[in-house]
Amino acid sequence: YDKRVLEITSVPAGGPAIGETAGVDNAGFDETDALTLSPALTATPKSGGTYNLYPEKITPELLNAGVNRVLRNTHVPHIFAPSLVNDADFENADISTDWPDVSTPSTKTFTATASTPSNLFLGERSLRLLADSVGDGVESLSFHVTEREQLMIVCFVRADVDAVTVSLRNQTAGSDVERTVTINEELFTEARLVLAVETGMEEARIRFIGTTTTSDFYISPPVIVQTMSYRTYPCPSWLVDPKNQVREAWYLPAGFPSEAADSYVALSQAARTAPMPTFLRSERWLTPLRVELRADPLGPVVLACMRPLAELSSDTATSPIVTHVRKSPVFVPSRLPAPTTAAAARPPPPRITPPIKRRRVTRPRQKFFQ
Repeated sequence: YDKRVLEITSVPAGGPAIGETAGVDNAGFDETDALTLSPALTATPKSGGTYNLYPEKITPELLNAGVNRVLRNTHVPHIFAPSLVNDADFENADISTDWPDVSTPSTKTFTATASTPSNLFLGERSLRLLADSVGDGVESLSFHVTEREQLMIVCFVRADVDAVTVSLRNQTAGSDVERTVTINEELFTEARLVLAVETGMEEARIRFIGTTTTSDFYISPPVIVQTMSYRTYPCPSWLVDPKNQVREAWYLPAGFPSEAADSYVALSQAARTAPMPTFLRSERWLTPLRVELRADPLGPVVLACMRPLAELSSDTATSPIVTHVRKSPVFVPSRLPAPTTAAAARPPPPRITPPIKRRRVTRPRQKFFQ
């Protein structure tokens, strides 16, 4: 253990800070239960804490840089849905800024617990809201629209208790557009609205409002708002090479109708191939890459991409990726009685099929004379 680097990765209250490092001096391991460190940690490690030991001349920073380099160059399938809504995929995780309250809900939080898969549909997390009074809810930040423009709104919600109303708000006038969708299904259900921008409407927001004092509902990403005419949408920072990263474009058609008008069983219809959109690139723009597309009566456009894995934010962080392991064939024992002798236990020799000999047929040459 001499000259190795020790790093604290987790510790109960009162111990040294996570990420604190120290070197193992020449005294090394005392052959009982202690390492002699230099410099000493700021506090005595507590029972139950964990730490990493790095080989000589390999520091945590060097190892983390190598891991992140591998992650940056490892691409996995990902679906990107362009939207006028900021943080439409809930990846910013800044719930107070990107998704402000409507009235005073008692609970507003992101949920990413694998133990309750019914609360997660698409994306890495869902947004849960528990109402405290009628009209409590959450809304997106404002996005700009223009008159006589048609908007297609597609979002996925689940009402665990009572119901939730999805609406487009005319932020300029301070009122909701007349058509709304109220969903009381416990299954994730798609709310789909195609609305014309009202006269004088310059800014809009998407609202999710509880209908009772006990409404408890979940919103799944993405929250898609696209126009029926061509618009450019900013691309995320991880999308840098659309020629190699964007594989296909799809329309998401409306699925099987649900109970309420303008509601459908989420993703109950197969996606349709869409034309590949145009990408606009300029390295001096604030957003260097933008995608130009429009929604279709079939549905909004989503892009099937290859996305690099997320880098580790700390030594104890994980990259959000589920590993799918291809399992080896499983041997299923026969129900026949077990053989009684060693000779009988041997499997029969493999059957060898002789190769088929193909005979080449030669046709007589023909001569043509003029």
